[in-house]
Amino acid sequence: MRQCSQFLAAVVIWAGAASASGKTVHCTDPSKVDRQYTPPSGTQLADCVEWQECAKSKGTKCIDQSCLHNNPPGTDDCLGPVLELSGNGLTGPIPAADLKQMTGLYSLDLSRQNLDGTIPNEIGLLTNLKLLDLSTNNLGGTIPDKIGLLTKLVYLGMYRNKLEGPIPKEIGMLTALINLDLNENKLEGPIPKEIGMLNATLGNLMLFKNNLDGLIPDEIGLLTKLQYMDLSANNFTGAGEGICKLESFQFGSSCGHGQPGGVKPCCNLFSNPAWTNGRLCPACLNASPCKAPVNCTGSSPAGIVSP
Repeated sequence: MRQCSQFLAAVVIWAGAASASGKTVHCTDPSKVDRQYTPPSGTQLADCVEWQECAKSKGTKCIDQSCLHNNPPGTDDCLGPVLELSGNGLTGPIPAADLKQMTGLYSLDLSRQNLDGTIPNEIGLLTNLKLLDLSTNNLGGTIPDKIGLLTKLVYLGMYRNKLEGPIPKEIGMLTALINLDLNENKLEGPIPKEIGMLNATLGNLMLFKNNLDGLIPDEIGLLTKLQYMDLSANNFTGAGEGICKLESFQFGSSCGHGQPGGVKPCCNLFSNPAWTNGRLCPACLNASPCKAPVNCTGSSPAGIVSP
């Protein structure tokens, strides 16, 4: 009977019951392959046992998944500690003080939560990160310049937040980056010309549904590794001849957002005001090999539907 009582007590403690202080809650289920578990409603990230233990160990003893479940291109299995707390309803800000202690982390996934506040400058201390996913939260403020210190990043996801201000020019320091996904925010200003510094690696550039404006920089044309680029639903006023260097691209909306009939590599520029005034396309986009399904002196032809 005593052994049974001890077992039941252990189960209750694991299952997410808060400690007497109300600040310790389990946020994953180690019995499941994906460790998915929903803690009590209103649980803050800072209250998670897994987050606290990761900070105490300086990022070396975090959730050990043996290997990443969904490795982005360029990341290899089992190369370092992973902290994956995704999709279990956590709230509150990202604790800046704890980030200072997580310098050993290889992968940090806090996506699909209800996190708010801003992205702390301390994120720049995690210089071993290859994957950083903060997507689908309620994070606001600007993308910190310190993001440029994460020079080993292969995947950077911050889509579906409330981020404002410019894309920092320090993004050009992420010279190992393959996937950059900042879509569905409130980012403003032009695409920084430093984007061209990612020419050796960048394969996916996702910036759709923001408030970006100005000219699409010629440096876009340096990104010869691109397989997909979506700049639609912004306020760009034009593009220079540099974009024509992406000779293998087919420009259009039919390839966007996983629509049937898509051709890769491709680029989606639709839903920008300049489509209707003829200023977005340089003349080369009407000629082979750019294969643009638009008339650059006017709007898109019949049958082309903007996403």
